[in-house]
Amino acid sequence: MLSHSGDRKEDASLITYADADFANDPYSQKSTTGVFCEVRAPQTQLPLSWSSKGQGPTARSTPEAELYALDHAVHHHALPLGLFWSVLLNRVVPVIAMEDNEPCISAIAKGVSRKLAYVIAKK
Repeated sequence: MLSHSGDRKEDASLITYADADFANDPYSQKSTTGVFCEVRAPQTQLPLSWSSKGQGPTARSTPEAELYALDHAVHHHALPLGLFWSVLLNRVVPVIAMEDNEPCISAIAKGVSRKLAYVIAKK
């Protein structure tokens, strides 16, 4: 693992990457969640946390597995780390969640999806 820092604390953001491996367990058809969090700025890269864990529910699709992974990443990594770094740096640290699945991104952006309506809470 490599870290480097060369920026002012005002430039730092917390970046959280979430990914899912849909139905990778051949017996249970459960998916796996992967998470990686780091402090990032133009001249700074500081890994903070990472995890890989099996998902509890059985996802019906890749976007659903991705939503579960993103939920885990945000609630168990990004928000606690964002609060910690905001207190440590005495300022609000932006928290950015990265997602690579287009249907998942679209559902989050719209706040609704016909195919994922049973996963996304209505407002």
